[in-house]
Amino acid sequence: MKTLTSKRNGISFPLLIRTYKALIRSKMDYGAAVLAGALPSHYNKLEIVQNNILRTMLGAFKSTPRRLLYLETGISPVVTRWKYLAAIYLAKLSKKPANPAYEVIYSMKKKRAEWDRLKTPAAVSTLEELGELTPISFDNPPMDLNWSCTLALWDRPLVEYKFFPMSKKAAMKNPGKAEAVF
Repeated sequence: MKTLTSKRNGISFPLLIRTYKALIRSKMDYGAAVLAGALPSHYNKLEIVQNNILRTMLGAFKSTPRRLLYLETGISPVVTRWKYLAAIYLAKLSKKPANPAYEVIYSMKKKRAEWDRLKTPAAVSTLEELGELTPISFDNPPMDLNWSCTLALWDRPLVEYKFFPMSKKAAMKNPGKAEAVF
């Protein structure tokens, strides 16, 4: 990022932000649903790295407050983003009982009383936080998808389909009609 922000090779600020989001933040966000419940000592290291990158992009001093960095760049703190991504993931997952991860979250939620306070999985703590805001639930048991197709591919009946009702020859002869039909 220092090379991209130098006066000699400098690129525009919006392009710097896009580059940061594509190359660096995407790596930090991988697995956010699991990491959202991490201890502050773990994600503070990433927060420091992100803040240094933002200062470099803005050309700001080390004494520049973090909140100002976030306002100027439109980038949120690491833990805030991770909690947001975890919430979105769990909200989508709660609607898909056929997903294998649904069964894991379902069993974790059912056994909530067995978890120690410091050993609670991130998904369960995120679900508790979301439970206060929205009715996201993993109350339905996971679907049993033990099915198989008995017909081989070559024994299955053919399905006819037509993307374009005219043949190529007919369309070449009458392009006006082909355009109208298309």
